[in-house]
Amino acid sequence: MYSCPMDRDREREADVRAARKLDVGVAEIQQASATLWGHSLFSEREKRIPETAKESSAKRAHVTRKLYAELNKRLDSR
Repeated sequence: MYSCPMDRDREREADVRAARKLDVGVAEIQQASATLWGHSLFSEREKRIPETAKESSAKRAHVTRKLYAELNKRLDSR
């Protein structure tokens, strides 16, 4: 599942940041992510960033904001 051990830490960090930003628990982020995309927020972000833009923090931030909006919409609808 993880391409390297650091990915697990990065996945956890992404969930914690999203939970803080959206003012919910980490478990709620994980559950919403699984419902929306079938995997973690981190995995979805990596999937959506084009390979040519993987090093671009601006592109990563743009994709992350879109994912937060999707999560927020999902969390509001429950």
